[in-house]
Amino acid sequence: MNPALYEGYLARLAEGRRKDAAVMLDAFLRSFNSSAEREQWTRTYLNTHTYGARVRHEIYAELIFPVLLAGSKRNDAWSLYWLAGTCQNLYSAHRLYALIKFKGKTDLLKEAYAIDRTSTEVRQALLKSLLDDFAYASHEWPAGILWSMNGATLEQCNEFMSEVTLARELDRESTYASSIDEFESKVKQYKKRLMSNLGTSYNFEPH
Repeated sequence: MNPALYEGYLARLAEGRRKDAAVMLDAFLRSFNSSAEREQWTRTYLNTHTYGARVRHEIYAELIFPVLLAGSKRNDAWSLYWLAGTCQNLYSAHRLYALIKFKGKTDLLKEAYAIDRTSTEVRQALLKSLLDDFAYASHEWPAGILWSMNGATLEQCNEFMSEVTLARELDRESTYASSIDEFESKVKQYKKRLMSNLGTSYNFEPH
């Protein structure tokens, strides 16, 4: 690994010399001699990178993603946490996204949390992701509860109720208790509406 090449890339990019910067970046990416070097650089880079922000595609596709993918296969919580943290790169790179079986941010963070429940970073990121999911799912309320682009099914509502339970576990200081309670109430009302339409009875309490 030749760090000077990366510094040269950044300098040329700052000067607006994009073609020269691309040449320097390519040389940097080819300067690694081992997977250990790649992992060391990736960890150092991401530990100072804004979580959720995009990474330049070439750096991500050729260097960072392979490190994170390998780590995820070893059940490394940090790697799963950062796959979720670079999901904007994944969503725009179908080939890479397919390699993690199109898992979304929340699912990746659930895996990370299952491996390491002591990580504050993982816990807080998963809680935020769940709250974002809840906000999206209920943004057309009272019309209904969404799952992706469609109305949620009963089975999907049950999954939301399980995620409500998880969110409460993650929200140790009860900072978001009112938001979680409000979403739970909406899901229960929506489930009742669905069951009424089916003409059957149903136990509305989360399992």
